[in-house]
Amino acid sequence: MSEKNGSTHFPPRSVARNVGQFAHDVVSLAELQTELLKVDAEDYLKRAAKPLIAWTVTVVVALGCVPVALATLALGLVQAGLQTWLAFLIATVTGLIIASVSGIVGWLWMSKSFDAFRRSRQEFRSNLTWIKVALKGTAEKQTRSI
Repeated sequence: MSEKNGSTHFPPRSVARNVGQFAHDVVSLAELQTELLKVDAEDYLKRAAKPLIAWTVTVVVALGCVPVALATLALGLVQAGLQTWLAFLIATVTGLIIASVSGIVGWLWMSKSFDAFRRSRQEFRSNLTWIKVALKGTAEKQTRSI
């Protein structure tokens, strides 16, 4: 007789073996999923290199050369007869347009690079489905045996 619930019914050894096998399968799936994620992460880093370089160039140019060039533009517009505030406003808008175009191009390249994790997502969903089916099948077998 069991000390926990008063029942004399013990699950057959095959249930324990099935649970052990199931746990082994889940651990194996987790290991494989981790390996796939590692491969996908390496692939992602390769794909992300171009957009990261583009964003780096954007930042370097915006923080380095662009202010000087825009100030030169503004001063040239002042010399051409525009009011100082209007000349600097035109130069600022020009800088924002350059930065926006570069940022959008980098964003488009970056969004494409996330496709590298498509395999991991698909495999993870497949593994979860398998676990759910296996658990449901085990629960149904135990219900039938009672």
